[in-house]
Amino acid sequence: PNLYDLVVIDEASQMFMADALPILYRAKTAFLSGDSQQMPPSDFFASAGDIENSDDEDADEDDDSGDKNRLIAADGEYCLLDAAEYAVKKGNPNHAMLSVHYRSEFKELIDFSNHAFYEGKLIAAVSNRICPSVIKSPIELNVVDNATAKAGVNLTEALAVVERIATLWKEQDTFSIGVITLNVKQKDQIDDFLIERGQQDGEFLARLEQERNRTKDGEDVGFFVRSVEHVQGDERDLIIFSTAYDGIKRNFGAISRKEKGRKRLNVAVTRAKLGMIIYTSLNIDFISNESQRDTTESYWFWQYMRYARAVSDKDKKMTETILNSLSGKTSQPLTDAEPDSFFEKDVADFLRTQNYHVDYQIGESGFKIDLGVKRNAEDAVYLCGIECDGRQYHSSWSARLNDIWRQNILEAKGWRIIRIWSNDWFDNREETQAKLLADLKKSSE
Repeated sequence: PNLYDLVVIDEASQMFMADALPILYRAKTAFLSGDSQQMPPSDFFASAGDIENSDDEDADEDDDSGDKNRLIAADGEYCLLDAAEYAVKKGNPNHAMLSVHYRSEFKELIDFSNHAFYEGKLIAAVSNRICPSVIKSPIELNVVDNATAKAGVNLTEALAVVERIATLWKEQDTFSIGVITLNVKQKDQIDDFLIERGQQDGEFLARLEQERNRTKDGEDVGFFVRSVEHVQGDERDLIIFSTAYDGIKRNFGAISRKEKGRKRLNVAVTRAKLGMIIYTSLNIDFISNESQRDTTESYWFWQYMRYARAVSDKDKKMTETILNSLSGKTSQPLTDAEPDSFFEKDVADFLRTQNYHVDYQIGESGFKIDLGVKRNAEDAVYLCGIECDGRQYHSSWSARLNDIWRQNILEAKGWRIIRIWSNDWFDNREETQAKLLADLKKSSE
């Protein structure tokens, strides 16, 4: 006992309670971090290879046949995070939500899960980058023919995925790529087509091996093809999502399973850093409907596919409608944003006299930027963000530390931040305005 002053366990949702007990017993204090909306530990992870290569054709069905006993024994109350949440209730000062989301470059990649599973409480800094040229949108939906769909496999869809992989590798060598399928059969089919393509094309085969062994900063970021059961913890720049099923039964494998289905879906759709590319042969509107929200896990898959279609089509109105229906909240459009102070309005008015376009309050709470400045309203990205700082608030060390942290995150999202102090603006107006215009000119170059 008391061997360690502090024990930190990350990914506590992935640890069995029995595995945690020996080290918790020896800790004076423990810090446990995990996500209750992702999958608990199970034999799917302990023996992933066995299940990936299983010949059991029913392994992906709703009744869990073939793995039912193992799932019952592994899932549920044996998760360390569940025990921690039981011991430290919400409202306790030692119970906190880590609300800042870092992975996704574009908010579209996390917005669905945020509204569907996290009560809209996740905060993601808005990006000021253009979507990579190799994808049409942060979420790109491609509908293929379902004529070859049978029992969880769609040959046309699998071929389209392999062709897209080949195209992506020809167009760039920067982004890491992963493929997620809803079932093992489609995963195996894509693997088979990759091997066939490699046998016919030596250059493709060499690139396939190179990408599979890819690392970055000592971390594995290699190319993979995995079913939805086996991607917990993985993340790649681009994720290709293949949804193949026969389109007749409203069963979509692991994500249809009661209680755990939405967690598997949540994991699958949040693995991409830069872009999600979906290939589907499903009739999206047939998957589920609003009346099934409380009766079937397929409801969440239906809503995600509708959301993906709206984002891919750049239908902002439908995107907002779907997100609002998930969380019950109404988001405010950018055009309704107003300045927080006379100081902000005064700076914006000056910039508009210089023929700049200015928007107020860009982004979400915690990462809102006072002013976003463009040369033209239709420009895709902002020249910079302007923070209008008052002396009294920002004189404290905690506030300065928070500003440094916020600015580092915003800069990582492509923002250039310019700070203007209220004292400088009102006491040395001409000099401060001249400096601001000079900074904006640099941002334009």
